[in-house]
Amino acid sequence: MIDKKIIVKKSLFVTRANVLAKRAEAVAKISLFSFETGEKKSDGVIPDFLNIKVKPALIKQAITAHISYAFQPSHTKTRGEVRGGGRKPWKQKGTGKARQGSIRAPQFIGGGVVFGPQKIGNKVNPISKKMNKKAILGILSNKIANHKMILIDNIELSEAKTKQAYTRVSALAPNTKTLLILATAEKDDTKPFVNIKSLKISLINRLNVYNLLLAKKILMTQKAFEELSQKMSKIKV
Repeated sequence: MIDKKIIVKKSLFVTRANVLAKRAEAVAKISLFSFETGEKKSDGVIPDFLNIKVKPALIKQAITAHISYAFQPSHTKTRGEVRGGGRKPWKQKGTGKARQGSIRAPQFIGGGVVFGPQKIGNKVNPISKKMNKKAILGILSNKIANHKMILIDNIELSEAKTKQAYTRVSALAPNTKTLLILATAEKDDTKPFVNIKSLKISLINRLNVYNLLLAKKILMTQKAFEELSQKMSKIKV
């Protein structure tokens, strides 16, 4: 007699395996759309360097490093750092004025600043280039898995007008924060897209984790994807 529990467990295992296989099949493809018509042209297999999972701790570390590098506070000088003021401005007694020891004291014009911002107060959290690239690949992989990133064949327009650019982008990513990733060779074609409020433009060599996480939808050109493949395929994940 075959135990019914074993049959149920096997059926559940097969069902679970089928679900995971379907998910893997869905995740393993990235769609290519026509920028002119907004229609899907084909589905491509994701390269191995993009089919990865990255720990959230690494992404957090990359974000912290990016913010700390981007934020550079102004630096003010204290009375000890300002040049001059070595001589006592007037004698101690007999002038009727308050006693002073230096013209670089905070109450004088050109004197030091009390409790002003200091660059040493900005604690930079360094991260290696390899770790930063892995974090970028991890976010891109997650965006693809959640169908929040697509490829477009080009960004060519019949007229270099913002209205036409907005219509094309809205057809692919309606009413959402969008990141348009371009190849280095396409940097001169960005003018019609600059004034679109919901769109942020980034060249592939300027890509960072902060912009990737903020974007609800990512559009990447084929040329940018090829450039990304050349740069990132050498990284061991």
